[in-house]
Amino acid sequence: MRSEPIYRVGIFFVNDIRDKLIAKLHELGIVEVKESEIENRYEVSELHSLLSSLDYDLQTIRPGNNLLDVNEIDYLKVEQTAKRLKELYKQRKELVDKYKMLLDRLEDAEIVMSYVNYDRLPTGYKLIAYRINKREIDLKKLDDTAEVYELPNNQFLILILADQNKQVIVPERADLMYVPNSYDEIDKMRDEIRQINKEIQLLTSEINNIETDPYLRDVKFSIMVYLNREDVKKMIGKGKEYGLLECYVPRRYLNNLKSSLENTFGNKIEIIYEKLENSPVVFIDNPKVVKDFEQVGYQFGEIPNYKDIDPGIFYYIFFPIMFGFIVGDVVYGIGIMIIAKLIQLRMKEGILRQMSSLWFVGGIWSILFGLIFNEFAGFELDLIPTIFHRGDHVLEYMGFAIVLGFIHLMLAYTLNIVKHLTPEPDWEHIITSLSWMSILAIVFSYIAGFFQEWMLIIAVLGVLIIAKEEGLIGIMEIPSLLSNLVSYLRLAILGIVGVILAKLINLLLNIGWVSLIFVIIFHILHIGLAILEASIQAGRLNIVEFRTKFFKGGGRFLNFFSINKLKGESQDG
Repeated sequence: MRSEPIYRVGIFFVNDIRDKLIAKLHELGIVEVKESEIENRYEVSELHSLLSSLDYDLQTIRPGNNLLDVNEIDYLKVEQTAKRLKELYKQRKELVDKYKMLLDRLEDAEIVMSYVNYDRLPTGYKLIAYRINKREIDLKKLDDTAEVYELPNNQFLILILADQNKQVIVPERADLMYVPNSYDEIDKMRDEIRQINKEIQLLTSEINNIETDPYLRDVKFSIMVYLNREDVKKMIGKGKEYGLLECYVPRRYLNNLKSSLENTFGNKIEIIYEKLENSPVVFIDNPKVVKDFEQVGYQFGEIPNYKDIDPGIFYYIFFPIMFGFIVGDVVYGIGIMIIAKLIQLRMKEGILRQMSSLWFVGGIWSILFGLIFNEFAGFELDLIPTIFHRGDHVLEYMGFAIVLGFIHLMLAYTLNIVKHLTPEPDWEHIITSLSWMSILAIVFSYIAGFFQEWMLIIAVLGVLIIAKEEGLIGIMEIPSLLSNLVSYLRLAILGIVGVILAKLINLLLNIGWVSLIFVIIFHILHIGLAILEASIQAGRLNIVEFRTKFFKGGGRFLNFFSINKLKGESQDG
């Protein structure tokens, strides 16, 4: 739930093993290299500029997985191939641009020739054609020789045959069209378009052959690896006979790092390390089910700092419950699960792919709540007993939302206490959080109807503690506890609106069975709306009301120096 302890490691090494040490760390992939505190640094090799240039020229090639020796690369051949690839892309772009231009001209020409009929324009005359929105032109102001035709999309086609030397004024907002000189010109355009299309296909085929060449893919990977290592050289401190490489490493990898380096380099290295009490980087290893969507939380908020408790696992627990509490329908829940699975099959990455994991679990909770509410796309089944009908028991339904909110907020304050228990108890923050919890409990007891007068003593004591520790700002935030708790009513309100809307859709069946298709369409649209509304509101409650009680943020994840990050297969996955 929080960052694993991070160690700062210093590796002293004799100069002759520098490149081998960097390569070993790259292969291990368990450290982030940091800039050394020694100001004197190593310089990059002369090969660096050549590798950088080739890396840029080969940017369209997906890296392979095999590392070639730096001396095995035929740089001249690779440079020539990269130059050829660049030329092919340039040629293809020019042809594609010309292809699009000819298509546009052909479309204009075919439209024009469908309204006028000539084998060749009369000598000494020109035909002007343009499209324009009906609201942008006054037909009364047109020349008498102009012919006007009505087009789709609320447009006019204006045709004007004029003397070659006569100046024809075209409205500013008009779309001037290409006018062919003859039918032969149109036929030549079609032939040229077909020829260009063949040339584009040949160029594309040659480009694909180059970009999928196994040797070039491995060259691309090797260049990226060596450039990565060259960049690390600039971060290493340099002494007369030794160097100092400093790095961050999570606790779980510390022993592996030490044993691997000592077994490989023996007495040519010396390793020192210290545990950081306030690390600038974090390493959080959430369970697999949480990892599938944890980036969603980070996109809508900051990355946890070293002392923060990561809220990811709590999002995974509470977001689907709140989502299902809003939707609360068996049929809708099944539909949402199907949509989520389709997204997972079609998309390998992106925010929709990550959200689909939450929606799938939210669909399960929607089914569970749907069975409790006995709701099946707005219908009730006689075969299933109705444990609780949210349409008829509105106050009770809203009460459950408040209870859920109370549990959610109490957990947030509890997490803040846990956060400040280690490494040593911070009693000021702990006592303040207990004070907030006590006031929240009293507010909840008042709403629930079991408030007792003696609770005022606890409330006053809590207010005094908050005033002492957080000052005027803390006092001003006390009323927000009520608004935070009441915010959870949105779960019930949206749920009730959803029930009403589903029942209204079903009323269409009274018109007759012909309307069944419209009922199905509207229910599908309603499912989409339910996904959107439930996601927004459940997300808001988790990020705004819940997370702000214990989460500060401002951290950044370890950026592992790993060769595997550069491989083509890692990009595919």
